[in-house]
Amino acid sequence: MEIEFVKGAPALFVRREKMLVIGDLHVGRDTLLAKSGIHMPDANERLIASILSLAEQTGAKGIAMLGDVKESIGYPPKEEYEELSRLFYELREIPITIAKGNHDARIAEIIKRLSANAIVVKELLLDSVALMHGDAFPSQEAMTKDWIITGHSHPAMEIGGRLEKVFVVSKVSSSASRMYKRYNKKAKIVVMPAFNELISGSAPALLKDFSPQFKRKVFETRKARIYNLDKELVAKL
Repeated sequence: MEIEFVKGAPALFVRREKMLVIGDLHVGRDTLLAKSGIHMPDANERLIASILSLAEQTGAKGIAMLGDVKESIGYPPKEEYEELSRLFYELREIPITIAKGNHDARIAEIIKRLSANAIVVKELLLDSVALMHGDAFPSQEAMTKDWIITGHSHPAMEIGGRLEKVFVVSKVSSSASRMYKRYNKKAKIVVMPAFNELISGSAPALLKDFSPQFKRKVFETRKARIYNLDKELVAKL
């Protein structure tokens, strides 16, 4: 298979391009929580260390970030900007492609100012894989790929009495023909969990509310399969 789950982590790996895929970093979430009296010391350092560890573990030659790299929707406050600066500095040896998310206003300006080793795109289209944030519909070209990888919805569910991050995998629906003149009838979508440890997530059943791809039935909700971070099938919708 062209893509694989990275066992034990909210991450994917694209084999051919040797690309590590993570989404919804929401850098600055810890500084936002701190203003409410909830302090999570070293959260940003742990996030960076996790990315570096996964890049080394997988032998990644590049990293794709599926949007919502930052927490703020507009220009980041000082504390968040400093965390973004630290992130891109520590990852400077690895080329990064950011599929812009709804929290990423002015992200291109920020990475330019930081001289980061990164570019910003709407979608990242590889040989058989399309990568995007997930708050908008895939392009026509993206729908010709075998795999559409998104974030945005932060899927998680209760397993064994505790809330765990999960991947949601589903097939394209015949209803996709209402929006697309042509599409890969064998295409599958993978909705990734949030990479940030401070974000738990929402029930996969809510994808039809949060994700336009499911709301408009481009992909099947009822036939979705849910996998935990250990790559085990844990539920079906």
